[in-house]
Amino acid sequence: MCLFVWFFISSPKQSTVLSTISDHCIDIYVFGETISYLAASVGADMAAVLNRQDKQILELLQRDATLSVGDIAEQVGLSKSACWRRIHKMEEEGVIAERVTLLDPQKLNLPLTVYISIRTNQHNDHWAAQFGELVQGIAEILEVHRMSGDLDYLIKAVVTDMPGYDRLYKELIKADLFDVSSSFVMETMKQTTRLPLTYAGAV
Repeated sequence: MCLFVWFFISSPKQSTVLSTISDHCIDIYVFGETISYLAASVGADMAAVLNRQDKQILELLQRDATLSVGDIAEQVGLSKSACWRRIHKMEEEGVIAERVTLLDPQKLNLPLTVYISIRTNQHNDHWAAQFGELVQGIAEILEVHRMSGDLDYLIKAVVTDMPGYDRLYKELIKADLFDVSSSFVMETMKQTTRLPLTYAGAV
């Protein structure tokens, strides 16, 4: 819980009070402005609280990225300014990579999801760069992963129908591929973009 203090700094004694209070709180209001303090002497208990609140913020944003800072702050028990700073810090550090709107492929006439397994005899930087440019230019391709084991690459794509897949296939084989095999999704039993936060350490 944050402690909010209003006072004027006009003497060394009052400055000492500021230093003492800042060891035990997050937000201090001075002349209407918010100053954030986190002293080096903060113990493990305070660090655990901060981590938990960061995770709460991330959980809320993963559920609904349109939530306002005020809504998030209220739900995690922070001031708006403290909440905004935490979110901004996690964005700067790359914990929050981006905020997007998820669309329903069915409503966009992209009902077929296909996983494409690729093997190639080419294992050099020049070919990999060309292949990367090729797949980046195909809008239907959502994910491309370089794999271990028997496969070289695994692609996830969405298409309108089998002719749509055939067009995608013909684009892919412009690269020097040894083998291309595809599996179409019959039923999606689970699909989420929310990452588990159990394993996240201090942010």
